[in-house]
Amino acid sequence: MKRMFLGTVAAVAIYALVDLMTGPLGQAAYRAFSQEVYVWVLALIWALPGLVGAFCGGLISGRRFFAIALVLWAVPVLYTLQWGYAMQQPARPMGVLEYLGNQLPSLPFGVAAVLLGAWAGGALARQRRQKRC
Repeated sequence: MKRMFLGTVAAVAIYALVDLMTGPLGQAAYRAFSQEVYVWVLALIWALPGLVGAFCGGLISGRRFFAIALVLWAVPVLYTLQWGYAMQQPARPMGVLEYLGNQLPSLPFGVAAVLLGAWAGGALARQRRQKRC
């Protein structure tokens, strides 16, 4: 239980730190790429904090960190999607499915990065524990 708590705290802290560091990358990508390419590059940039944070959490907590990593990803993403949808409506009214379609690149990349990070961190933690025994 203690490792799970420490892993969660570390994942949140690392996620926030990496998120702050990747902010300028999004602005640079906006200037460097066309709109079609920019959407995909931005999805990869936004997936990076989840990957690194979930990896660190999985490394500390082990394989059981999958569910927590998904919750740590889903809560802010769902809040941001809801907020973005509400802000979009006055400017350009659209349905929920159309709005989610506009967000399509970032959602699968984000969840895949979180799952990959939690899996890799858990696998490395398991490998380290087996070597100790």
